Amino acid sequence: MGISVRANQGKSHVDRRAVLALVAGVLCGVCPQASVRSSGTQWTKLYVAADRSVEVAIDLAGLRLRGNVVLAWLRFSYRTDQRDSGNHLYRSMVQRWAYECEPGRQALVQFAEFSGEAGSARTAVASGFRGACHWSYPEPDTVGEAVMKLACAHVT
Repeated sequence: MGISVRANQGKSHVDRRAVLALVAGVLCGVCPQASVRSSGTQWTKLYVAADRSVEVAIDLAGLRLRGNVVLAWLRFSYRTDQRDSGNHLYRSMVQRWAYECEPGRQALVQFAEFSGEAGSARTAVASGFRGACHWSYPEPDTVGEAVMKLACAHVT
């Protein structure tokens, strides 16, 4: 179950995010970095849809190994506005994923949606942290599986 935080009046929620990230990290058995976006990013394009409606990139500089878990930031940039389950419009999203490379499992740890392209905007439209890791296995031959393999190969 995630906690949804709505940005209001341009105020920063960095402190709240840091606390929630640490709580999520403890519950998942990993310790994510305190910020929603890592500094010194090195975005590498992984996938572009045939119709160019979405582009997926990974931050190679932000890959971290915590015990047996690899943490990775992904960025999704959309050509048109998207609508989330809370009815918020967003144009891009960053997600933090945890990967257990040996069994090949993944879990979404946190996310932030932005009104601008490529994670650009002064404030997030919506963000959340998982209260507990919900581990799953990526479908074979998907972007999710490719991301996990790249992250695991890059860090281990």
